[in-house]
Amino acid sequence: MLMADHIPAPEATQAYPPGWLRDLPIAAKLCERAEGAGLSELPERYRLRRCEFGRAWHTWLTGLYPYEDVPQDLWYPGGPLGEGLRQVELRDRSD
Repeated sequence: MLMADHIPAPEATQAYPPGWLRDLPIAAKLCERAEGAGLSELPERYRLRRCEFGRAWHTWLTGLYPYEDVPQDLWYPGGPLGEGLRQVELRDRSD
């Protein structure tokens, strides 16, 4: 089941602008709904991120690769909540 399936009808038709999901006014309500599933108390180490690996001058000798954590977040495409939650994207977030 998707989160969009649990949104009451009046809220599902409410339109929101595009933006980061956690920054939208509806984020607090979505977090309340997630509490029942145990998703609201995830530690910092479970923040969304991906690793980018590169090569260094010593990689051929040591087998060690430099890496960088790239923070990511959920992007809301805008529009009515019932439709927009089905189209949320995972994107890199640099700010």
